[in-house]
Amino acid sequence: MPHQLFVAPESRGDGTGLSPADAADYRDFESPDGFWKRTVADLLELGSVSVSFAGGTYARGQLFLESVGHGTHTLVLHGAPDHSTVFWIAPGDAPKSNIFCRRCTNLVFRYFRFTGAGEIDYVLRFRSGCTYMAIDRCLWEELPNVGFGATGVTDAGTSHVTYTDCIFRRVGPDSHAHMMYHAHDAHHVTVSHCIFEDCAGDYVRFRDLVDHSSVVDCRFVSTGTYPSREPASRPFITMPLFNDCKPGSDDCPDPLTHRQYEYFGTHYVFARNTFEYRNHPGHGNPFAIAFEHYGHDPPGRNHLLTPWEGNLLVRGEAEERRMLLKANCGIDMDRVRVYSNQFVEVRRRFTFGSHVDYGAATKGWEGYANIDSLANADPGPDMRPGFEIALPMTLLY
Repeated sequence: MPHQLFVAPESRGDGTGLSPADAADYRDFESPDGFWKRTVADLLELGSVSVSFAGGTYARGQLFLESVGHGTHTLVLHGAPDHSTVFWIAPGDAPKSNIFCRRCTNLVFRYFRFTGAGEIDYVLRFRSGCTYMAIDRCLWEELPNVGFGATGVTDAGTSHVTYTDCIFRRVGPDSHAHMMYHAHDAHHVTVSHCIFEDCAGDYVRFRDLVDHSSVVDCRFVSTGTYPSREPASRPFITMPLFNDCKPGSDDCPDPLTHRQYEYFGTHYVFARNTFEYRNHPGHGNPFAIAFEHYGHDPPGRNHLLTPWEGNLLVRGEAEERRMLLKANCGIDMDRVRVYSNQFVEVRRRFTFGSHVDYGAATKGWEGYANIDSLANADPGPDMRPGFEIALPMTLLY
């Protein structure tokens, strides 16, 4: 059994965290002799640790976890099973992230509820080398002012993050807000058995070389009533690029290494999901899955298409279309596996879009092309090489 520790919205008793009566302050992460940096770290050297968050409202600012975790022993952070452990984003003083993890490893988050009308960039965020994160049975609900993501996985070296049995409802004020915003070279993001209902922007986003990722056994619903001030039907799963850097310009002097160039990933599994638009309000894009490019061609790619290429992608033979996507965009449709999904009132099941933006010069074609018939529909094992979750065995205690 793991070592048991306890935290609360404010410290109780002697604040050591060794019992519910002496629960530590959940924000005791700054002092080198405090709860997270000393008590938790020392016990993790001996074995797995469970930190119980007492039921109640956590509204006193950010929980910042940096370099927390152990390569072998798992740290489980869990709220009350009835979801009465509530991280509340308070109006007026919310930080950029409610829970922020950097360079952490082998952590589990379970039974947390996130809600509130405060303005915030991200609610639960992982970046800068976080590995082996598991988010299980958490709720994100009534978050009307999330700027970018209810949750998100970011940066090269951030990998093997799994979301299971989570629920997202009514997130964001406009198209910039997403329920999941994964970006910039993170990889092995696995989403399964989750529910997504009503988002102001794309529901799940894999931007810029977020690769080796999957969404399986999930349910996506747009009721056509959200946001209340301007309801819209937004795409459910997207792989977008935003290339605002023109190669060779003063802003992008080095076309080989400039960090602003964005590229498509190509290893995905989207299987056994339900995509449902209950009431399309008349605008927006009711698309289930989409690759989309905006802006300039990054070095080595030709995402902007000529009229001949655009016509080929829309009307060509299947093998010609696959070859075009691979040669121009680096998208290998044999490695994009899409099967056994259900679609209700979906305008496009799987689409590729190319859009001139950020001052890019048109090559003569922009718009959308259906590519649902090009994906690999092989219903073999979901986790072939490259998709393995590979969680530490200590998660299974």
